Amino acid sequence: MKMNIKKHLLLAALFTVLLLFITVPVAFAGPATQVLVANRTLTAGNPYLLNSGSYGTAANWNVFFDTSTTPTPTLRLKDASFSTLTSGTVNIMVVLGGDVIVELEGNNFLTYSGSKAGSLHGLFCQHGTITFTESAATGTLTIDLHNDAGGTTVVGIREDSYDVYIESGTVDITVYGALSTGIRCTQDVAMIGGQVSIDVTGSTTAIGVRAEGSFGLSGGNITSVAKGYAGGSLYAGDVRVTGGYGEFTSQEGVSGLYWPAGTQDDELIVTCGKVIFSSEEEPAIYDTTSTPRSPSVSGDILVSALSSGAGKTSWTPAMGQLLNNPSFRYVEMIGDCGGSTSPQTGDAGRPWLWLGIGFSALLVGASALWIYRRRRAKTA
Repeated sequence: MKMNIKKHLLLAALFTVLLLFITVPVAFAGPATQVLVANRTLTAGNPYLLNSGSYGTAANWNVFFDTSTTPTPTLRLKDASFSTLTSGTVNIMVVLGGDVIVELEGNNFLTYSGSKAGSLHGLFCQHGTITFTESAATGTLTIDLHNDAGGTTVVGIREDSYDVYIESGTVDITVYGALSTGIRCTQDVAMIGGQVSIDVTGSTTAIGVRAEGSFGLSGGNITSVAKGYAGGSLYAGDVRVTGGYGEFTSQEGVSGLYWPAGTQDDELIVTCGKVIFSSEEEPAIYDTTSTPRSPSVSGDILVSALSSGAGKTSWTPAMGQLLNNPSFRYVEMIGDCGGSTSPQTGDAGRPWLWLGIGFSALLVGASALWIYRRRRAKTA
């Protein structure tokens, strides 16, 4: 007896979700234990700090390491402003021990300008996941780092072992150095909401967002500009867009989207929202993997020979491949949330295959977001 088609699709979707969580488990390190800010250590017993560098009180603080929000502590920034580097390092703010929620209220600043040997970081989280939110009031964080020392690494936000989530708030990052990166993450970077703007200049390498695992965009707005001789405005192995808006612009010898060699899950799937990749001198999307894959987009794909997007037109396979194509300095991908348009890919002859992939991706994304929301709800 033939199995019902609907049952086939359901089983396939459930298998996809199960496979995802078997092969790519969601990693949470445990709660952060302390925070170092400009030579001051914040702990559960001494959690308050003023911009002056003196420890504060419950009634008067600019930084509050709140460990009462179990299981994940909250690092609350309220009109905080720091430019002093931590002794023995070149970091302004370091989170130690594990996961942390960074809550923004008012206008907050982490800044440095000078010439300092070593790796310079605005916010460095060791062995934990960072989640950015804002309080009931509007919150912003500006990270502005300028290091003239030759051969040094400068990173706005760095996570050393796990993930970075942007849930709400406004984060503006400006970085200048030899090897410059706006956000660098060992595993995944996920934009769930909020606003992020990145402006990175590197005398050698410039990367706007570097996600060693995957980059996900489900809401909010992110714009990234990278200026350098190598790198990419978005440097990631796997890109999934299910909502929101993303624009990754590159100047000089940098691509909009760069897939590094050795990447395993080099997929680009757009089911909703919009994402733009552009480059002044290189292909908008550059894939260095040994087995390049065709992007899957549920709506329209627009291309232009100009990085500005002037004269853009709908792409068809007859125009040539999307990846590594110097004729396309601008690629715009629009997700059709209603699903009325068959996905456009490099293999237009198999629309049912890509419809199944798109359906599975939607279910996986929804499941992952549901699990994430449940974990976040525990901290409320």
